[in-house]
Amino acid sequence: MREMLLLLIPLLNSSSIKKFLLPFSKDKSSGSAGDEAACPICLANPTIPFLALPCQHSYCYYCLRTRCAAALTFRCSRCNEPVIAMQRHGGVIDIKNPKH
Repeated sequence: MREMLLLLIPLLNSSSIKKFLLPFSKDKSSGSAGDEAACPICLANPTIPFLALPCQHSYCYYCLRTRCAAALTFRCSRCNEPVIAMQRHGGVIDIKNPKH
């Protein structure tokens, strides 16, 4: 069920989803790494944080997934490293060979 929701999220309005999920997320703005916690694409704190692999920079799921789907040669916005997969809490999604 979770995988299905993660695949549907890019099709939905990300602003509405973030507003809906914001009360359920932890406040990450109190940390000292303010810019590092924000998604480098939308500049907001990721509601559904995912890591770009191999560099492990944090992005919103929606932002990272849509960029990787649009271009298989997507590079990290922070370090310019090619993104070959995505990770959330120990689970890895290979963007070149996603499971159906």
